[in-house]
Amino acid sequence: MYIELHASSAFSFLDGASLPEALVARAAALGYPALALLDRDGVYGAPRFHQAAKRAGVKAIIGAELTIAVGPRQERRAASGERRAASGDPRIFTLPVLVESRDGYRNLCRLVSRMKLRSPKGEGALALEELDGRAAGLVALVGRSALDGPRYGVGGLVDRLVGTFGAANTCIEVQRHLLRDEESDNAALFDLASAYHVPVIATNGVRFAEPSDRPLYDVLTCIRHKTTLARAGRRLSSNAERYLKALEGAYLDAQLAVADYEALRQKYNTLVGQYNALLDVSRAAARPTVVFVQQPTSRWQTSLLGALTGAAAMRPPAPSVNCTSTGFMLNGPIPTWNTSCR
Repeated sequence: MYIELHASSAFSFLDGASLPEALVARAAALGYPALALLDRDGVYGAPRFHQAAKRAGVKAIIGAELTIAVGPRQERRAASGERRAASGDPRIFTLPVLVESRDGYRNLCRLVSRMKLRSPKGEGALALEELDGRAAGLVALVGRSALDGPRYGVGGLVDRLVGTFGAANTCIEVQRHLLRDEESDNAALFDLASAYHVPVIATNGVRFAEPSDRPLYDVLTCIRHKTTLARAGRRLSSNAERYLKALEGAYLDAQLAVADYEALRQKYNTLVGQYNALLDVSRAAARPTVVFVQQPTSRWQTSLLGALTGAAAMRPPAPSVNCTSTGFMLNGPIPTWNTSCR
């Protein structure tokens, strides 16, 4: 069963168009057993999110999108509290993290406080070195930013994050927004996951609850960039795909396999329920399932080097997908993917 592990609310301030209550209401209407809220550089929406999720019977998962500065100069600026570069600066990227324990929530709050206390309102960034020793209880989700070869070297960012968070608490994140080059990037991310022996999870990078909220998100984007709708151009979202999708419409194809949550739980030592425990919510509730993708080893997968250089690669015909009670079994001309945790 698909669960959204990367959703942002209006508490991301100009980078999210729906309140936590709207996200929870949409998730409950779609039958989600759990939902993760990752707002930008803070947990401001967590109390309202938790209360709404509790009323709706949805498991609340807490995290944040941390702004990270890379490169010696940017890291020195981040550590000294100087004004950071613009959000579009290639030396700045966002690292989503999920909380899995009390220690993780404590470390996340300390990291955010460290960033905010030394920076002007609405700005600030952390250096990668500042995560060292403060990553316990946190699970890092690394996505397309890991493919920036000139900045990190091939796989350099994943290697760095695995060293900081550990292989058990680092996930490769793939998304599908119907964008050009997205599929080749996803194939490269699968190869990175295979190389570093870390799992892959599928998310949608949610910024609004329903497609009809996209115009509001565009207006907020214009305010963030201090421009108008007529002049915003490519700063605006390319489409309305970044919404909470129905379970049957999310990632059900040969590229993404689904496994039971228990396999992920055994690897991560309880990913869900961490914020509920902080608020004395019972841990006895049944744990949900999440989208989990075991790294494929098929020879038809596009190689990382091929994706980075734009080289084409042959792909097999899409196999059929049959729904079962525990997930989705892939049948067809390619080998069946093993969805058990390593």
